[in-house]
Amino acid sequence: MFASCTKDKTVPATCESEVSFVADVQPIILNSCATSGCHSASSAANNMVFENFEAVFANRDMILKTVNHEAGVTPMPIGASQLSSIEIQNIACWIEQGAPNN
Repeated sequence: MFASCTKDKTVPATCESEVSFVADVQPIILNSCATSGCHSASSAANNMVFENFEAVFANRDMILKTVNHEAGVTPMPIGASQLSSIEIQNIACWIEQGAPNN
């Protein structure tokens, strides 16, 4: 089963491929979360900085809830479009795979 959006690549329905923090997750976080005015060292919205593995790992479940726009959390990224389904799937698969520092 596959799902897609016009701006997305095809998203696998399951997490069969290994997701890398460095290659897959960190670029999403750095480009969409750890930016000026958000969760960078210079702004630290809600005292959260997501510029390294340890911080992302410690907040992984909350990050997934916010990018999924789940009820009870503030949808992220604020002031921007929701992440693509492939980006959200990569974060979810990384967590499902044990959130390794790879």
